Amino acid sequence: MKRLTMEEWEKEYIAGQVERFDQKYTLGRRHQWDLELKERMQGLPPMPAVSDNPGLTLIDWAMRVASRSMVPKLELMNLSKPNRGNTDPTTNLFTAIDRNLKPPDGARLDINDPVLMTTNIKKAAEQFGADLVGICSLDQRWVYSHTYDTKEGEGGHRPQQIPDEYQYAIVLGFGGGYNLRRYFPTYINTWTSNGRRQILANALLSSFIKCLGFKTIDCTFDDVALAIPLAMQAGLGQLGRHSMLITPRFGSSIRLGQIFTDLPLVPDAPVDFGVTEFCNVCNKCADSCPSHSITHGDRTTKPITISNVGGELKWQFNPETCHINLYGYKNPCQICISVCPFTKPYTIFHRMVRWFVDKTRWADPFYVKMDNVFGYGKSKKADNFWDEWEPRKYYE
Repeated sequence: MKRLTMEEWEKEYIAGQVERFDQKYTLGRRHQWDLELKERMQGLPPMPAVSDNPGLTLIDWAMRVASRSMVPKLELMNLSKPNRGNTDPTTNLFTAIDRNLKPPDGARLDINDPVLMTTNIKKAAEQFGADLVGICSLDQRWVYSHTYDTKEGEGGHRPQQIPDEYQYAIVLGFGGGYNLRRYFPTYINTWTSNGRRQILANALLSSFIKCLGFKTIDCTFDDVALAIPLAMQAGLGQLGRHSMLITPRFGSSIRLGQIFTDLPLVPDAPVDFGVTEFCNVCNKCADSCPSHSITHGDRTTKPITISNVGGELKWQFNPETCHINLYGYKNPCQICISVCPFTKPYTIFHRMVRWFVDKTRWADPFYVKMDNVFGYGKSKKADNFWDEWEPRKYYE
């Protein structure tokens, strides 16, 4: 794995003018206002909540729903994002709590050594639950130009500006769950704890920085900026064919959080460990995608839909058909994450294979063939899952 300069990274991934993206055009917002998209989704057979099939039973469904149940509640507690909804009833309650996050009177942090401060921030992030931590200079190209509050509709469509004092982005990665990922397409392969840990760790690290006397914007809920370009610039991984981040340790099974801050830090460098060359010949995610949302073609800067960012050199992904598939397909998805050859346990053997993928990229077709020969990317039956399940092992 080699470190890239920002100029080398730009040459690899940027081939045009990147305009700041409007959050209104993300699929999480478009289904609220886009009549054409709503019409396309009408008449879709609803995904059955539960069935008698292993992996799709009530107990499996309950684990999936429960693992996400705290997200909207915790989102109300995030007071640091620039555009907060006018209808939020919790603002006064949590503002009083947030106001106490400051150094004691007379205390002052010595910030003459940004290298040491960066090391300490990374240690704190890992203590709070992050598996990966990277730093980059805050690139305003990845900040949403506008935010869109679905509770307020067009009245909640507001321009967004991040003050220049926020010069750095701390990007946190939360990985694991390989063994659960093997039970696709069921509710089980969507259980991973990455999202729950992300929300808590982001909030705790943001509070830690405030207690040091500095400012933060907690971007936990992907409502301030695009996470993947920042993660790439912070050295956490590379972009895959499926338009998601691929990391050396966890592959595609990763969740991201970001914190913007004015705390002086030292940026990390982007990395290159052979993902682009490998994805050029692999295509397993594209072959397995039930909605054919992942392209088999070459990288391009031409967007497919209004929900794609222009100017980035990447394999274009169709978020519309993916979104429709999530609501019209008979089973839960995230199949592309499960079949990705990089999504493997961090064992000595798989670390050795990753080393060869990086160092001998001309042999990528052979590695893909061996991945198929050894049966990776095939789903595992969930018939006896609850009898055999040992949670600690399944989060490796």
